[in-house]
Amino acid sequence: MQDTIRQGSKKRRAFRRRPKRRTSQTSPTAGRPPEVGAIGEEEDGVNAGENQSVRIRASAADRSRVVEPSSTSDDGLQKLTKLKQGLNKAQKKLQAAKRNGAVLQIEHWQQELLERQRLYRIALFAAKKRARDRFYASLKDFSSCIRGPKSKSSAAVLNGRPDSNQAEYLLQKLFPRDDDRQRGLDRAGVRPINRDLVEEVTEDEVLQAIGRLKISAPGSDGVNGEVLKKTAPQLAAKWAEAFTYILKTGEYPEEWKDGKCIALSKPGRDIFTASGWRPVVLLRCASKLLESVIAERLLHSLA
Repeated sequence: MQDTIRQGSKKRRAFRRRPKRRTSQTSPTAGRPPEVGAIGEEEDGVNAGENQSVRIRASAADRSRVVEPSSTSDDGLQKLTKLKQGLNKAQKKLQAAKRNGAVLQIEHWQQELLERQRLYRIALFAAKKRARDRFYASLKDFSSCIRGPKSKSSAAVLNGRPDSNQAEYLLQKLFPRDDDRQRGLDRAGVRPINRDLVEEVTEDEVLQAIGRLKISAPGSDGVNGEVLKKTAPQLAAKWAEAFTYILKTGEYPEEWKDGKCIALSKPGRDIFTASGWRPVVLLRCASKLLESVIAERLLHSLA
């Protein structure tokens, strides 16, 4: 009886000392590619023994977190750089899977690449918007881009006298006064007008002159050629009467002698000198109309 009890106690002690067998359990997902959006330890530094996967699928919270401007520009640049690196890694993984012929890996990395491209575009759009907003918010930076280069005083360069009138100086240089003008007219033998020899201007001449008139910039009166063209049927007779009176009396209206001068800079010339500008005088359309009538008569008389 005692021997039986001793044997039973020995068996119990042996059973207690017997080590438990460790059975290796394989994960049901072993050998399968990770889920779409999962990042391995080479992307985010996850430990090799961890089985948890970090998803980067952009939910509403993730999207708002990407689009919201960061506190500093460096943070936004770092996020953008990290997304770009992840995008490049996904491209390399997809190329490697295609070389190996792994169908499951190819499908996974194709979807992963599309997802990372979408996130990178969102982050890139947000970074550009933040940079644009910062640029427009700073009036100093914006004005420095459109402000012209600093230059010396144009008045001092033109004539060496900063207190002088630049417009008057340019007028004298571009349109110098000819003291021999009257002497030349005397030599030409200008005689008084014989009114009987001057033919009256007809409406047809005026209408033809208006037809040849170009629609250009208006003169000092603000009337361009389009106004004369639209009012030609009603005012042709009045124009013909006025032109006939001018030709017979030789009295040219003083208002028609006024012109609006516009100075255009010559390419490749110094704009701080008078010779660097080309004057363009805009005459009144009425004066151009009379000149066209006279020029047409001269052509017919010389033909």
